[in-house]
Amino acid sequence: MNSVVRGQRGCIFVTVLLIASLAFGLSAKISQAQSVVQTRNHVNQGVVGIMCGRTSASFLYFCEDMASIVNDDIGYSLRAIPMIGSGAVRNVEDLLYLRGVDLAITFADTLDFMEKQGIHPDIKNRVRYVTRLWDTELHIIASKKFKSIYDLAGQKVHFSSIGSGTYLTMTNLFETLGIEVDVQSEKRSVARERLKRGEIAALGSSSAVPWSFATQFTEDDDVHLLDIPPEAIPQGYETSSWSSDVYPNLIAPGTDVRTLRNPAVLLAYNWPTRHPRCAKVHRFVDSLKANFEELLAEPYQPKWKDVDLDADVEYLSRWDKDC
Repeated sequence: MNSVVRGQRGCIFVTVLLIASLAFGLSAKISQAQSVVQTRNHVNQGVVGIMCGRTSASFLYFCEDMASIVNDDIGYSLRAIPMIGSGAVRNVEDLLYLRGVDLAITFADTLDFMEKQGIHPDIKNRVRYVTRLWDTELHIIASKKFKSIYDLAGQKVHFSSIGSGTYLTMTNLFETLGIEVDVQSEKRSVARERLKRGEIAALGSSSAVPWSFATQFTEDDDVHLLDIPPEAIPQGYETSSWSSDVYPNLIAPGTDVRTLRNPAVLLAYNWPTRHPRCAKVHRFVDSLKANFEELLAEPYQPKWKDVDLDADVEYLSRWDKDC
C-alpha cells in the first residue's frame, strides 16, 4: 500500500513539475512575443513613407536627399523611407490609399487633372503641400515642317508614359487648345528615333532646364522646339522662355521660344489633428525646415538651390498643422 502511495505521489510530483515547466515555457514565449511587439513598435514609431516615383525620374534622388538630412540615425524618433512608385498620378493615389505612405512627390497640375477627370473630385481637401520643389518646363520637340503647336492637329505626338507628369501636362495643354492628336506612349529613346525618321511629328517632356536629352539632337535631325504663346497656356501654369543660348541645337540664333512652367511639389496626407501619423509628418516637416541649409551644398542635388520652402503653390493648401 505504501509503495502504491509513494508511486502516486511520484506521479503527482512529476505532473506538477511538467505543468510548471510548461507554464514557464509559455511565460517565456509570451515575454518573448511581447518583446518583439515592443521592439517593432519602437522601430516603427518615427517611420514616414515618401512615395517618390520611378527610378528613371529625378523624384527619387530628392527623396533620398531629404531622408539623409531628416533621419535620426542613432534613435528611432524620425525615419523617412523613400519608395519607388509609378509616376505622378499613381504617387497621389498611393498617398491616399497605400498603407505606410504619408508623403508623395508629384506635379502641381496632377491634382487639377485628377479633379477634371473625375478620378478624385475632392483631392485638394485630402492632401496638403509641404513645399514647392523645383520647376519643370514643357519641351515640345517637333519636325521643322511644323511651325506652330496648332500644326500638330491630327499628327502623331509622343506624350510620354501614361500617368507620368509629362502625359498629364501634354493632355491638359492639348485639350485646352482643342487640338486633337494621335497620342503616342512609348520609351523616350524609341520616340526620339521615330521623330528623327519622321514617323511621329513631335515628342514632349516636362523636364528641368537644361534638359540633357534635348542636347542629343543635331542640326541634321531637322527638328526644333515649338513655341507655346502665353495666351495658349492653360490656367494654373506659369510662363517661361528659352533663348538660343540654352538650346543652340533646337532654337534659331537670336530668337526665344516660350513655354509653360510646372512646379513639382511635396504633398502630405491631410491627417486629422492628434492622429499619430499627423505627428510623424509634423516631425518630418519641422526637421526638413531645420536642416534645409544642408541640402544647398554637395553632395546633394544642385536643384535644391532653386527651392524656396516658403513659396506658394497656386490653388493648393499648405500643410500648417500643429499635431
